Amino acid sequence: MAAEVTAPSRACADRVRAPARVARLALQLIEPDRDGDASCYLHEAAALLTDNAGQRMNWAARALHLQGELE
Repeated sequence: MAAEVTAPSRACADRVRAPARVARLALQLIEPDRDGDASCYLHEAAALLTDNAGQRMNWAARALHLQGELE
């Protein structure tokens, strides 16, 4: 018999999204107008953090799915 699979809790999803949210807020505080010398580097770092959080959500969803892949 297959075990019943439940959807991940909202708290779990929020924990995965938190690093991306923090990166976006920090970037807005440091350089809100995006026209300074550090702008490119900060946006690249924020993009890497955001991509990493998205990838972690994909891995978590695949781990919770019975067949291990999303359809």
